[in-house]
Amino acid sequence: MEDGDFAAVADYFERALDIEPFLASAYMGKLLAELKLCSEDALENSTEVLEQYSAYQKAVRFARGEQLERYGGYARAAAKNRAAAAASYEPGKLTEAEVERRQVTWSRWAMTVLLGAGLLVLLFAAAVAAR
Repeated sequence: MEDGDFAAVADYFERALDIEPFLASAYMGKLLAELKLCSEDALENSTEVLEQYSAYQKAVRFARGEQLERYGGYARAAAKNRAAAAASYEPGKLTEAEVERRQVTWSRWAMTVLLGAGLLVLLFAAAVAAR
């Protein structure tokens, strides 16, 4: 990860999951690669909503004991960081990174809504066709 080749890192963890599909640390590695972070420690400074990432959800699902507590701590730290950022927000003073992060978050949210709406349309069409 330190080389910055996050695509290769993600592939590495994917191969590890092919061997051991319940390996929480491999899912955490995939999350770090997706967020382009070099270490778990960097998650403590994140403002990302970690719970929205599939890799984080799976890491938490398969983690146990101290590992589970550590992963939960990252989400709590990120929530505190978001709250602190919101409290110190000054209009017109967003950094480029914050603007980009918000655009990515908005895009993910919009895609989720569109996919959900499409699924509802398909289900409705199937129900009508079944009559």
